[in-house]
Amino acid sequence: MSNVVAELAALRAGATNRNERDKLDAAIAGLTDALATSHWLDEKHIVRANGLEVFADWESAVSEILSLIDRRKKGIGEPTVLNLANRVVRSSRLVAVASIQDAQSSGGNLRKIEQDLKQVAKGDHAAARGKLTQAIEYYRSAWQDQAELHLTFAGWQQMQIQFLGAPAEQFVIQASTNLSDWLSIATVLADSEGNVSFTDSDTAKYPARFYRVILP
Repeated sequence: MSNVVAELAALRAGATNRNERDKLDAAIAGLTDALATSHWLDEKHIVRANGLEVFADWESAVSEILSLIDRRKKGIGEPTVLNLANRVVRSSRLVAVASIQDAQSSGGNLRKIEQDLKQVAKGDHAAARGKLTQAIEYYRSAWQDQAELHLTFAGWQQMQIQFLGAPAEQFVIQASTNLSDWLSIATVLADSEGNVSFTDSDTAKYPARFYRVILP
């Protein structure tokens, strides 16, 4: 993605049209914001709290890049514009697919995984039709779904809770039987990659048990 920013900057340096310069400035600003190191765990994983912001920056940047296409006059060539925009879209897809693969490898909810794979397929279809901002929206939906709280059975009498946070971030897990009265049952830390996992061994003691996660 840094290569896309560099290429946009090179186009900006050679642009003579003020309208083009403004659009390129907006695209560069959006992608630069998305690339902030505080937003990323690694090249495929976004910090949970910053994910929606990153996808919004991507979508805004692609919209600005596509707006450079003007068939009525000479300017930045359409193939160049589409190449840059599609590379941003592919980055958003990579992040969404990585989140689904993480869920698959950790035994996540199969129904949710299947639904999110369909969202990715919809994004692929939109991208193939040239609906690039729409494609990013589908990929965002798939990523967001997997970034939320997951509950899976870990044996007959246990419930495993998994979600994403920032590395070393602290959370309090609370449980309730009526969605009104909440009891703190554990304090957990995210690992070096932001993953949080907790197993509740008391699940079988209650006819129904609900969970939520809060910051201390």
